[in-house]
Amino acid sequence: MDFYDVLNILSLILYFVVTFWSGLHVVLYKKNTRAALAWLGLIIFSPLFGPFMYYVFGINRINRKVLKLNKKESILSKGYGHDIVTDPEGLKFLKKSQRQTLFKMGENLNLSPFYRDTKIKELIGGDVAFKEMLTSMSRAEKSITLMSYIFEDDDVGAEFIKHLVEAKNRGVQVRVLVDHVGSEGAFEGVVSKMKNLGIKAEAFLPMSSLFSGPYANLRNHRKLLIIDGVTAFTGGMNISSRHTGHNEGYVRDIHFKISGSIVHPMQMVFADDWAFTTEEVLNESHWYPQFKIEGHRDCMARVVPDGPGEGSERTVWQLLHAISMASSSIQILTPYFLPPTSIMAALKSAVLRGVEVEVVTPEVMDHQLIHYAMMGSVRDLIVVGAKIFLSKPPFDHSKIFIVDKCYVNIGSSNWDSRSLLLNFELNIECLCPDLANKMKIHFEGLRGQSRLITYEQYNNRNAFKKLRDGLLRLLSPYL
Repeated sequence: MDFYDVLNILSLILYFVVTFWSGLHVVLYKKNTRAALAWLGLIIFSPLFGPFMYYVFGINRINRKVLKLNKKESILSKGYGHDIVTDPEGLKFLKKSQRQTLFKMGENLNLSPFYRDTKIKELIGGDVAFKEMLTSMSRAEKSITLMSYIFEDDDVGAEFIKHLVEAKNRGVQVRVLVDHVGSEGAFEGVVSKMKNLGIKAEAFLPMSSLFSGPYANLRNHRKLLIIDGVTAFTGGMNISSRHTGHNEGYVRDIHFKISGSIVHPMQMVFADDWAFTTEEVLNESHWYPQFKIEGHRDCMARVVPDGPGEGSERTVWQLLHAISMASSSIQILTPYFLPPTSIMAALKSAVLRGVEVEVVTPEVMDHQLIHYAMMGSVRDLIVVGAKIFLSKPPFDHSKIFIVDKCYVNIGSSNWDSRSLLLNFELNIECLCPDLANKMKIHFEGLRGQSRLITYEQYNNRNAFKKLRDGLLRLLSPYL
């Protein structure tokens, strides 16, 4: 037996060992059947390349119980006893059965309680939202925490950095966390720029760790700005000039300004991500000031953080429960509509029991493959009577979910598998009739300018489009 024979035997042994290990890991840990079968096919029929791709992109390495916080008390485990709802009967606006199940769902998913002193202001468009955010930053006295999926090095990014530097120079404690993948090289770009200016800034899961611990498929998609621990901004808007000016490439979006006791658990979400990234624990009083309760308002809300390390798929269960509560209407505004089969089935069930289900999503997307995959996925919804509308340009990145006349879900989550199963997200679940009414008006304005996909139009697509959309539907877990 010569050298090449030995090499061939060792290569064959390596192939079987790596393939067996990768396939075993898929079978044990991949819960999505379609994704598991796709990974198994790639692993078996693409020797070494398939297992390598699975190692880099297929394994969830985030588990906050065993990573950097394993010897620390999680910030999110703390509780603040401000103006919270302690009994299901306190969830007014809902029927008794809805109160009990919504309350119990929060307990079982370890969500924050509902806060009764919540005030929410909608900020439509980047010109409005950024002006409000920058004004609040200019008035900061004690602390600023800022987290964004995309923080672009453009005119808007420069304005935010300027305000952060000015705040730091007047003694404000500043922390900034951006996602490395979303910010296109943040580790070498805006993060370094801010560090050079004396700002404490970090990139979440920098790609420099690709081989020491690959996290390339996991992203922090949260958007959060908190001023002095009392005023918060969240929603779907990134820090980018694309949200301003209404020029070519303009991206329409909506953000929210939030005040009240709920800001504390929102701050905890940032603090947990910051501790995960830097091991610095933010627990001083300037991050969590005492609140003066200014009386009850007609709005209650709670925080729903989610991510691959949470282990509970909180957002999926939250959406499923909200869909099950609907008695008259469900309205969904989302840039991407490719939810898991469980949510598609729940929406179909809602239509069959008489609920009007409407979805508005862009006709022209920044990732057009997702639109094709959606077209291959929505047949069952259209057949039973759900209404899918395609909005005209500009691309609408807004995320709003309205049930009946009082329930609104706002935040960073898109209705796709990546957002619901892989990304770190932050949503706010609201029982606010006034906010629900304003969001319904906004939704219906966009719906009136959008094109309804009729069953005839859907069914009359040519053979090429049907084949293209069907094939891309199979790849939806990766889009």
